[in-house]
Amino acid sequence: MERFTLHTYQNRDEFEKFYKQKEDDGYIISPFIFQETKELLEKIPETIIDISNLVEYLLVNTADIVPAMNNFRPANEDTQFIIVQSLAEQALEMFRLYFKDKVPLYPIKNVQEQEPNELAVKTEPFKRDHLYSYKSSNELDRVIKYLNEKDIPLVSFSQINDAFIKDFKKNIKDQKEIFVDITSLVLAIKDNPSLNYYAEKILIENPNLKAIIYTDQVKGALEVFRFVFDEVQPIYELITIEREEVEVLEDKTVKIVDLTKDEVERTMEEISNNLFGHKKFKDQLSSAISNFIFLNRIKENKVFSIFLLGDTGLGKSEFATLLKNQLNPDTPLIKINFGNYSSQDALNSLIGSPRGYRGSEEGELSKKILKSKAGVILCDEFEKANKQIFHFFLELLEAGVFTDSLSREYNLDGYIIIFTSNLDKTQFYKKIPAELQSRLDLVFEFCPLSDSEKKEFVNYFVDNFVEKVKKAEEESLNLNLSTQTIEQVKNTNIRDVGNIRDIKRILVRKILKGY
Repeated sequence: MERFTLHTYQNRDEFEKFYKQKEDDGYIISPFIFQETKELLEKIPETIIDISNLVEYLLVNTADIVPAMNNFRPANEDTQFIIVQSLAEQALEMFRLYFKDKVPLYPIKNVQEQEPNELAVKTEPFKRDHLYSYKSSNELDRVIKYLNEKDIPLVSFSQINDAFIKDFKKNIKDQKEIFVDITSLVLAIKDNPSLNYYAEKILIENPNLKAIIYTDQVKGALEVFRFVFDEVQPIYELITIEREEVEVLEDKTVKIVDLTKDEVERTMEEISNNLFGHKKFKDQLSSAISNFIFLNRIKENKVFSIFLLGDTGLGKSEFATLLKNQLNPDTPLIKINFGNYSSQDALNSLIGSPRGYRGSEEGELSKKILKSKAGVILCDEFEKANKQIFHFFLELLEAGVFTDSLSREYNLDGYIIIFTSNLDKTQFYKKIPAELQSRLDLVFEFCPLSDSEKKEFVNYFVDNFVEKVKKAEEESLNLNLSTQTIEQVKNTNIRDVGNIRDIKRILVRKILKGY
């Protein structure tokens, strides 16, 4: 059995130099794709195969090493293999039966002057495409408007798979292109390089996919997808939209990580004073928030997640409102009730369905994030969500970003997501997937208030409600708000009432009746 020499290149610059030299001479190189590479080598053994993304994939999916080697079998002495230098040693170890050593494509550092080691292969040209970039969310909005007017779909890469392509071709006639935003894909690959292989395969095999990307991620995309894109161009070179010269500033979303140390301490103090009971939770919260702010600043934790358990009416949602008000009292709370998120279309309801399909629309989460300027999200009755939703939040807590149906990326770096449920802790560990449990920063079960805590809450609520009534000056109510009446209301027996909302209703009813 003949063993091959593995040829290496240092970076994209060397790859591009080599690629263009071979292209000018009528030669070409091809990425490794399971089964397709085998069929290619059976027909044309004299070819060059780049195994870079294959090796990154196999470092995670080791069970596919043997199937990969089976694809090498048609290779002969005229076949050549290349790889990025950083993966060469892993490849030699992984395929020790196939590769005996490694040799650089450019032994001398000056790539412009040095000719590559001779690799003589001639096949049909392998065509690469342009990548198109946009500068901001405002420019992306103009892209979306243009595509909607032309009935051209724009989706995120996570929505692209074989089933999507097949369904799209079946339902939409004469559609030549699908625009796909790969911004979130490039970010995901940074944490999981094994995604390279899958993504490259889909982009290569579906030339009708027209890729766009946020400008900040262009460099990473060109490095990762060497075989897919040859260069980047601004989006207005592809479609007719106005060129953006000046970035429009948007109102800043206030997040806990933006606050000074003193402001954080005041926030925790206000929450402690206004959230009755749950002392242990408030103590843990203060410490956990401090840890999160530190970890976020060193880029180790992007989203702070809290899962609150316990019966209804114990203050779980009230806590989210208190926190939001401390960050920005003049903006709505992002609240999603997952009681209606158990169907197969739940994820589409959350982030929207792809353009070009019947019933496509923006998602609830997407719309509410755009309207709110406080970095707090409340996910109520979360245990009722389906597996798709669980998986979505698992990825969101890890990456800190998501892309909606309009291919707009939402960066939730620094946000706090509060999940609530009426489950107790035992039910929580059975119902919520273990992988999501492990990603949560704080899990706490709210218990009913003690008698002393109820008394403290009653005094606080009555005094504040009476003050609001007096300011309203509703003389037509003819309320008897004497000191004696107020004290009688405060002495209402609520020992057997555990729900704070029920306590409020009882007290309000007695005040409005003048006791």
